[in-house]
Amino acid sequence: MSTAFRDAVRRVLDAERLLLDDYADLVSRAPTFAQRACLMRAESLQRAQIRALRWVLGEIAGDCPLRRIRARVRFRVIVREAPFEEARVIREVPAGTGLEVIREEDGWARVRLSDGVEGYMRVDGLEMEPE
Repeated sequence: MSTAFRDAVRRVLDAERLLLDDYADLVSRAPTFAQRACLMRAESLQRAQIRALRWVLGEIAGDCPLRRIRARVRFRVIVREAPFEEARVIREVPAGTGLEVIREEDGWARVRLSDGVEGYMRVDGLEMEPE
């Protein structure tokens, strides 16, 4: 990855962080609940944009921070086709099962089971596997 590209991404991330500081200030000063709620939603979207930009940068650099990390299931979980509760169930996975975390976003993890099956599960059901 070129230094110019990395520097440009870093400038964007720095600007995004400053904007988040501004959101926090605005939320604390907003006179009505509705205004605070709108600003908090905008702040949440801004945080998602920062996560997405970091992920893209990691993918381009080949060093995505959450690339194929070994984990264990904390309690019985359901693996689904897509990252939402209404998605079709692929299978139930018992507590203690080891798996590979491919990617994590918005409270969901894309996982690969030992037999190669991939799907999505809630991240609260995961714990890092001991080294």
